[in-house]
Amino acid sequence: MNSGDKESKYARYLPSIYQRDKDDPSSVFLWNFLKAFEKVLSGIEDGVSIDDKPVIGIEEILDNIHNYFDPHEAPADFLKWLAGWVALTLKEGETWSDEKKRELISRIVPLYQKRGTKEGLEEYLKIYVGDDVSVFDDLGPLRVGVSSRVGVDTVIGGLPPYFFIVDIKIRAPNPRLIGEKKRAIKEIIDIEKPAHTFYRININITTLRVNYSRLEEDSLLW
Repeated sequence: MNSGDKESKYARYLPSIYQRDKDDPSSVFLWNFLKAFEKVLSGIEDGVSIDDKPVIGIEEILDNIHNYFDPHEAPADFLKWLAGWVALTLKEGETWSDEKKRELISRIVPLYQKRGTKEGLEEYLKIYVGDDVSVFDDLGPLRVGVSSRVGVDTVIGGLPPYFFIVDIKIRAPNPRLIGEKKRAIKEIIDIEKPAHTFYRININITTLRVNYSRLEEDSLLW
C-alpha cells in the first residue's frame, strides 16, 4: 500500500457500481476507507507499493501460523520478535547470520540453565564460531615431552584461581570481519562467565601462507 496513492488497490475488486469516477467525492472517501483494511490485511509498510511484492492472504498466514513460533521456520524479519519471547536480544552484524540466530533462539532456554558453567560457555561459543572451541580452567602441571609454546600456553603449577583460558580456531575468515568476530566472542564470554572470574582468549586464525601452510592440526606442506 502506498499512502500517497489516491486509490486503494482493493477498489479494483469492488462491484462496478462502487468503482466510480476518481473525481467523485464519495469515491475518494471509499478508497481512503479501504486503505485501512489494505494496511491491516497485507501488512505492507506505508510508502511501499502493493504491486512490488506478493500479498499473502490472512487465511494463508493463519494456516501457517505455527511456523512463526518455530525458530527454524519463522520468517527472518520475525526472529527479533521471537527472540523476545525467550528474553534474548539478538546481535546484529554480518557475522551473525540468520542461521546462527535461529540456532541460538532454539537453544537459549537450556543455555540459561548452564550459564556460568564451562559447558554452557563452550556450547554458546560453538553456536557462533563453530566446533573449534575449548575452555580450560585447569591445564595441569608442566609435562616434559609435549609440545608447548613458551610464553603462550606454558603454565607451571596450573592456572590461578578463578582464571580460565578460551582457545578458539577461526578457519579462513574474511579479514574485514575479524575485528567484529573478536568483539562478538568477548561479548559472549562476558555474559556467560561467572562474574568473579577472569580469562584470556587465544584466537588461532588459520589462513593460507605461501611456502608454509597448516592443514587441520599437524599436517604441513612446503
